[in-house]
Amino acid sequence: MAKKDKELGDKAIQTPREGDLYYDLVDGKFYVYQILRIDSFANGEQIHHLKSYHPLDREPVEADIDGLEVFVWHSPFEPQLKSRYLGHRDLVPEDLEGFHVYLKMTDFKRYIKETRQDVDAVIKRAKQHFNEGNRLAEAGEFEEAMGWYDKAIDEFPYFYEAIDNKAFTLMDLARWNEAISCFEDSLKVEPRNVAAVFSIGECLFKLGEFEGAAARFRAALEIEPGHALSSEWLAKAEAAIDNPAGSGNKR
Repeated sequence: MAKKDKELGDKAIQTPREGDLYYDLVDGKFYVYQILRIDSFANGEQIHHLKSYHPLDREPVEADIDGLEVFVWHSPFEPQLKSRYLGHRDLVPEDLEGFHVYLKMTDFKRYIKETRQDVDAVIKRAKQHFNEGNRLAEAGEFEEAMGWYDKAIDEFPYFYEAIDNKAFTLMDLARWNEAISCFEDSLKVEPRNVAAVFSIGECLFKLGEFEGAAARFRAALEIEPGHALSSEWLAKAEAAIDNPAGSGNKR
C-alpha cells in the first residue's frame, strides 16, 4: 500500500475484529476495507484478509458502506496500524466468496473447513466430472470434454490428472501453446509429473522449437530415466536440431 498522506487521527481501535471496517488516506483518496479473517501466528504477527471498496474523494462515514462498490473481494495484508476505524458489519456468506476462492487455490483443507463441506463428497464430484470428460474425449467431443475437466478442476484444484487430460485434449485439437500452459499448471501441482514434462516437449516439437523440446525430454528422463517415449523423442529432437529442414512433426 502506498505511503499515507497524513495520519488519520487516533480513532483506530487496538483489537481489530472480523467484520470491522477501516479506511486509509492514500494519495488523496479514501480507501475503505473490511476485515474478513485474521490469521495470528506464534511470533505475534498477523495477516488480515480484506475486502476492499472503490476509493472515495471524501472522508467516509459508516452510512456510505451500503452504497460502495466492491473493488477487490479478497487481498491479504499485514495490519495497517494507522488505519481509521469506521464501524462494524457482521459478515454474510457473500462477503467471504473471494476469500474462499483464495483458500481453494492455496489451502484446500482450510477451504473445506471454512465452507463446511465433506471432502469425500467434493472429491467424488470431481471424479464424476473427470470421468464424464474422459467419456466425451473418447467420443471426439473435445470442447465438451474440456468443460467437464474444468468442472473437475474447479471442485478440486489439485486434481492434476484432470489438468493433464484437458491438456491432452488441447493437443488433440493441435492447440499446442494452450496445451503447454495447461501442462505447466499441472506441474505446479505435481512437479515430478513426467507425462506433463514430456508432453510439453512434444508440443514444442510440433511448434518447431526443437531445442526447447529436447530440453524437456531430457528433464523427463531425469525424473524417469527409463521413460521410453522421452528417449525416442529426444532422438527426434536432436536430429531435427542437426537437420531442421528435414525434420517432420507428425505424431
